[in-house]
Order: sequence, then C-alpha cells, then structure tokens
Amino acid sequence: MAPDQVLVINAGNNFDFLSPLIKIDAPAIMKMLAASGVDIIGVGPFEIGLGQEQGEDFLKHLVTHTPINMVLSNGPGCLPYVRLNRNGYRVLVVSVIDPDILKRYHLKYEISDPVKALHRILGSIRHDLAIAVIHAPMD
Repeated sequence: MAPDQVLVINAGNNFDFLSPLIKIDAPAIMKMLAASGVDIIGVGPFEIGLGQEQGEDFLKHLVTHTPINMVLSNGPGCLPYVRLNRNGYRVLVVSVIDPDILKRYHLKYEISDPVKALHRILGSIRHDLAIAVIHAPMD
C-alpha cells in the first residue's frame, strides 16, 4: 500500500500512570509508537492520569517531542481533531472521553459533553470520512 492509503490510529491508554517507573517508560513508549508508524493517539483516561500523576508539564513534553498527534475533542491540552488526506479523501479523526470513565479512575480533568463535542466538530469540519475513538461505558 502507498503511504497515503494507510492511517494508523492508537486508541490510547498506553501508560500505567501509577507505575513508579512511568517517567522512564512513557518516553520509551512514545518513541516505540512513533517508530511503529502510529499517526494519531486517541487520548484515553490513562493519558489523562499520566498528566495528573506526573504533572501537565510532563505530558506536554511527551506530546511536543513526538511526531504523533494526540487527539482529545472534549478536553484541553490536545488537538481537538486531526484531518488528513488519505488516498484523495479527507479523513477526520476525533476522540472523546465520557466523564463517567474518568470517575472510575478517580481522575479530575475538565472535559465537556462528549456528544456535543462530536456534533460540533463533525458539523463544522469538512470531511469525507470520520473516525471516532470513544472512551465510554458500554451502555
């Protein structure tokens, strides 16, 4: 396949944010994901937990020192979406977290309503195909 026909999305939750070795592990994990061709990470609660446990500056440093786009459409600190051209199509990638998932992990992070965030972005950004990474309870 040609490079413009491939899009590699990682669904997030890449870090054991409570591990005592996470400050060593996290940069290595990001390098490994980048080397394996991941284009986008749909931020999950474990990435949020990493920022909460290790500090927002640690997470921002990880984000700015990797070519991987980190997407969170209903919270601050990451890209709200990524739109790429693949094989002549405008592919829009979004990612949301339901507040109930954050509560399960006892994480405090300011996020907006995920459904409203999806409607806002999908309704305002032109695209041919939309892919959503969703962290939410099964119900």
